[in-house]
Amino acid sequence: MKITIINGTNRINNSSMKISNTLQKMLLEKNIDNYLVTLENFDTLFRGEYITLENANPAQKIDLKNIIDANALIYVIPIYHKGIPSSLKNFIDIVNISELLENKIIALISSNRKSVEGAHQTVQILHEYMAFKRNKNSFIMPAINVIDPHNMDIDRLSNLISNMQELSFK
Repeated sequence: MKITIINGTNRINNSSMKISNTLQKMLLEKNIDNYLVTLENFDTLFRGEYITLENANPAQKIDLKNIIDANALIYVIPIYHKGIPSSLKNFIDIVNISELLENKIIALISSNRKSVEGAHQTVQILHEYMAFKRNKNSFIMPAINVIDPHNMDIDRLSNLISNMQELSFK
């Protein structure tokens, strides 16, 4: 199994990175192949030209291939003004690769202990994206995990990883 973590913001010194780094460490300890996408390579605003594997720069291509090759994706989503971070929405809008979310187990973590609105919006956007791309055999896990980056719930993260392993498609 391979899990790619997508840290849902490119904000400097963001707190959700603590969760992403902890997840990556836990996956390594469990000998699970993993990769971390930080969105730093996708900071160009969407202005009408999609990013594909053919026109992606070398760093973007590595990130995109690691998303495509993963069995599972974990989005770690900070909540900004009760909504999805603009960098994550931009990433979803700018990448035009139909197999990006194909055959994936997708989990979401809200990195705000008080709110999950942005994670709910992300679920809605991902469902719409998958319907538009006619993605098949993908599954968005119904529970949004709320993890406080300043008081990490390691048991909850471990349970999430175990649940994803049980649901693995490949």
